[in-house]
Amino acid sequence: MTTKQGRNDLCYCGSGKKFKVCCIE
Repeated sequence: MTTKQGRNDLCYCGSGKKFKVCCIE
């Protein structure tokens, strides 16, 4: 199992947003 998040996966912060629009910088 990998820890890398896809940009379309749900963000790990729990907001329910996609990673690319939430926690990516």
